[in-house]
Amino acid sequence: MKLKLSIFTRLFGIIVATALLVNLLIGAYFGSQFRFNRRDSFLKNMDAYADYMIRDLGLPPDRAKAERLARETTMNIAVEGPGINWATAPLPPPPEHPRPAHRTPRGSFGWDRGTYFYETERASVRYRFWGSARDIPEGGGLFLYLFLGLVSTVMIGAYLIIRRILSPIRLLADGVKQTAAGNFDHRVPVGSADELGELAASFNAMNEKITAMLASREQLLRDVSHELRSPLTRMRVALELMPEGAGRQSVLEDVATIDAMIAELLETQRLERPEGSPRRERMDLKDALYAVIREFGGDRSTITSDLPDGPLVISADRERVMIVLRNILGNALKYSPAGRPVEVAARSDGSGVLVSVRDRGRGIPEEELGRVFEPFYRVDRSRSRETGGYGLGLHICRRIVEAHGGTIAVRNRTGGGAEVEVWFGA
Repeated sequence: MKLKLSIFTRLFGIIVATALLVNLLIGAYFGSQFRFNRRDSFLKNMDAYADYMIRDLGLPPDRAKAERLARETTMNIAVEGPGINWATAPLPPPPEHPRPAHRTPRGSFGWDRGTYFYETERASVRYRFWGSARDIPEGGGLFLYLFLGLVSTVMIGAYLIIRRILSPIRLLADGVKQTAAGNFDHRVPVGSADELGELAASFNAMNEKITAMLASREQLLRDVSHELRSPLTRMRVALELMPEGAGRQSVLEDVATIDAMIAELLETQRLERPEGSPRRERMDLKDALYAVIREFGGDRSTITSDLPDGPLVISADRERVMIVLRNILGNALKYSPAGRPVEVAARSDGSGVLVSVRDRGRGIPEEELGRVFEPFYRVDRSRSRETGGYGLGLHICRRIVEAHGGTIAVRNRTGGGAEVEVWFGA
């Protein structure tokens, strides 16, 4: 299928079709010239040539002279008349599909089995002249094969030349794939000074600008995060020294929220860089789940767990897996009403470990399910203090899980509530 859709193959087909069409037009032109402008003159000359031959044969026709003329002209002669019936070569069988002959003033001319013939009648004697097999040189089949070989060589050479000329397109296509995958350091070789070379150079310049813009954005984010954390630290210290009160606790929570948001922004940025790839190690996912449950102070009234007896071993970045588990379990606890515990389950499917966390809240509107992983997107548009958050949790979860080669999905469950399923490969 790729070969049929290849631009090289299509261009090659266009060239071949153009060459055939040009040859057909040239042939049609010369054929029409012969048919309308030269045919009558040619047919008259055939009559005159036949007159010379018949005059040389004499009357009655002399067979010995006919055989000499056949050798000299490579033209066979057959004569049929009163008391005369001979030929210098065996007559060819009648054609299965005779072609119409051109009428001349004193005879007819046509083609049969790839050679010409001319027939005329003079003084009650019928003459037939036709091409001899000696017209075809010895080794004619070899010449045909050589011709076909040369044509094939020319066509293959044309294809290879076209492919070489348009090779920058293939390199550009690979460059686009690399850029789409996030590799903005990829550069396309500029091998020519034509339009394709200019396009490759423009593509490289675009990637350089994108790389510079991303580097500038990352630097700005790091600088802003650093500048924000310093005053936040001072605010936290000052708040700790203030007397207890509702206002103090509220501001402390806001400071903690901003600090967590900065940390998650930096984590998101780090995941986009090659050096931010996961540092894998063998870990027991069941132990990580129990640790996160304890962090949230979970008991059977708030969190129930259904975990197997044996370990759930995976190869992953433990710190980042803990971020995923904290975000998912924290979201579930926010949206579960009192008295209806969050359900945590995990099992091994042979190729990895599947973790599911289900809350008992009102669920997520179906039209919103496709957007819950977008950065800064929240189903709760009011951004109330009760639900908290700022729309980065699930986005970071997806980035971390995909960096590990895993999958994450959110769905509504029958009976109410939403369920998040995360799969990590073993």
